[in-house]
Amino acid sequence: MKKSVLIGALAGAIVVVGGVIWAVQPPSDDSAAAVSLAVELTAQADVYDVAFSPDGRNLAVSSRDGTVRLWDTGTRQESGRPITGVSRENSPLPLAFSPDGRTLATGGSDVRLWDVASRQPLGPLSDPEAVVPQPVLALAFSPDGRTLATGGLGETRLWDVSSHQQRGKPFGRGMFDLAFSPDSSTLATAGHQGASLWNVVDQQRIGETFAQGDWISGVAFAPDGRVLAVAGGVAVDNGVRLLDPVSRKQIGKPFGHGIAGVAFSPDGRTLATVGGSASDSGHDESARLWDVASQEQIGAPLEHGVLRVAYSSDGRHLAVASGGPSARLWGLAGTGQR
Repeated sequence: MKKSVLIGALAGAIVVVGGVIWAVQPPSDDSAAAVSLAVELTAQADVYDVAFSPDGRNLAVSSRDGTVRLWDTGTRQESGRPITGVSRENSPLPLAFSPDGRTLATGGSDVRLWDVASRQPLGPLSDPEAVVPQPVLALAFSPDGRTLATGGLGETRLWDVSSHQQRGKPFGRGMFDLAFSPDSSTLATAGHQGASLWNVVDQQRIGETFAQGDWISGVAFAPDGRVLAVAGGVAVDNGVRLLDPVSRKQIGKPFGHGIAGVAFSPDGRTLATVGGSASDSGHDESARLWDVASQEQIGAPLEHGVLRVAYSSDGRHLAVASGGPSARLWGLAGTGQR
């Protein structure tokens, strides 16, 4: 029996609080209410990325005007003042929270660390060799909170979070996505030359590059570290492949088409994808949910025209960045956590 997905639609009661549109759909007999949040920004401030704080209380939303806003997911209001001038206008602006939730990393025209409580910068990252290559397209904190990985059109770099110093030498080039293994020992990278695994201590590649020479757009480790999701690759019409990160053997068959990004639910049973479609009939840039065990799509697409997705730590919500002047927070029933 397939899992059901309950998604709040723009129907039923509509409440506007603090410039945020909330649409609440009445619950059915066997499910809780589904809520969708749309953060309304100006038409000139298209949303680029979304990130949940580890406790799920805040949703960070970056826009292409170089601004980051934090929204309280409980009160449904913007939390504190926005962080402005983070990056050049129209530059990519990826986000990442530290595991303790106290620090927010931003990319784009450079890499910066911010104190979440005060919204103040924590000082620049120190690069001993050169200016950090621009733009920075991907950020990832290690689960132990000690290391920040940055990647983009230039080389990939590891930074000591406490000292702001670069760790080791730069490695790899042209990365679109980064993901640490749960034990913080391995970094997965996705780029225009395939997907690779790297030893965090010595920055050496582990084994051969997967899909060497192919365009890989997204990577994500399952929470238990036993599965690596890889999005992209001409051989599979840019679908998703699930791999054993140790043996590199493929688990099951590729699924989806034209996928640009992936994110596991906290329990590892559901995979959210961005872009593409369920068949080869065309690409509609949708957000979709997939059952990891069966590799079948769960329900209908959540939303079209999506750039980024992020799960809350309890698996009950999925935030999406549409690329337009809004972000949405979807309430999920029957997915993520059981």
